[in-house]
Amino acid sequence: MWQLDFARVFKEKGGFDIVIGNPPYIGFHKVPDKEYYRERYFSANGKYDFYVLFIEKGINLLANKGILSYICPSYFYKRNYGKNIRKLILDNTNIKYIADFSDYQIFDSALTYTCIFGIQKGGQCEDSIKILNEDLSEGSVHYIKQSDLKEPSWNLEKAETNTILEKVLVKSNNKFGDITKAISQGIVTGFNNIYLLTEDCINDNGLEKDYLEPAYKGKDIRGGRLIDTGTYVFYPYEIKNGKTVVIEEDQFAKECPNLYQYLVERKEELSQREYFNKSSKKWYELWNPRKKEHFYNKKFVFAEISMFNDFALVDKCFYTDSACGAELKPDYQMYYNYLLLYLNSDVVTYIYKKISVPKANGYSIYKNAFLKELPIVLDENITVFNDMSQDDFNQYLRKALGITDEENDLIVSTLNSYKV
Repeated sequence: MWQLDFARVFKEKGGFDIVIGNPPYIGFHKVPDKEYYRERYFSANGKYDFYVLFIEKGINLLANKGILSYICPSYFYKRNYGKNIRKLILDNTNIKYIADFSDYQIFDSALTYTCIFGIQKGGQCEDSIKILNEDLSEGSVHYIKQSDLKEPSWNLEKAETNTILEKVLVKSNNKFGDITKAISQGIVTGFNNIYLLTEDCINDNGLEKDYLEPAYKGKDIRGGRLIDTGTYVFYPYEIKNGKTVVIEEDQFAKECPNLYQYLVERKEELSQREYFNKSSKKWYELWNPRKKEHFYNKKFVFAEISMFNDFALVDKCFYTDSACGAELKPDYQMYYNYLLLYLNSDVVTYIYKKISVPKANGYSIYKNAFLKELPIVLDENITVFNDMSQDDFNQYLRKALGITDEENDLIVSTLNSYKV
């Protein structure tokens, strides 16, 4: 249609000299005709957002040496779904500038992490990108090389602030995703107000505990420990032939008559979940119970949203969707104690801040997309770490990595800047 409506532009110049826009960003779940766009756009990758399609279309509409400039979410150069559009940009354009506003909110009506970027189609790559922060002042400008932009996300930091990450990468043996069975969110009940119960509620209603398990939310994981708040999750599942299967309704009613009646009285509320009603699940089931055996195995648990790295090492532990867990592969399970110190260290907290997407007010999001890329430095002499304090480990890791006094000052000042 563009070629027809602007036939002269495309005939004489091959496209537009400039494309400027603020494309729609609506989230993957609201993208219409998802498969239609997957078939037609290289950038329609993973759980993509609508705006990446507009970036691709904009590039295609440009004449050679034409300029595109958009204001849009910055997630395309940080998250996994942006992998294809990042490749398209790097392969076909010269990036002229990126202004990253971090968690500063540009639009009152749209809560997102925004950037303004400009790219030029074709031509000789100058390999120099102007980077600005939220105040757009020339005093805050620094330059990076386009050739230094690598997967899994683009790092826009000054070269001198990347030396710590480079030292960790040189020493790293694996990524966290390589040594874990899975890094996943906790139980998604589908109705927390009903399926998460307090001790008082259980006692007042005489509810049986056969299918109730002590549960922890993200906010209950603090200082490397679990904080018991007396919360329980209804968990009507058992393990059969290695699979997590729901118990039958008649068995549930017979074994736990009071708990069964408690849910029957709330069946009408539960039935209001249209997405649930379209599934094949039983009316009293959880939306996503995860694998039951995982909750009995040794693992790390941590809040999905946290200011700093705060991992706890636990055995049996049921946790909800505001928390996440990571279980090591058998070949690495001897490193649990060491890795607890490593993951909670200030050096690794600093690194995680650099490789993940910031949330509002400096918080970080702890999800598989970023955690799987976290570089891991293993030490074979694991016994020496069994009784080591976190402070002593922090000093050990600095020495092992060759962190200079200047780099140490940078770690300390950066982390202190997040403290309230």
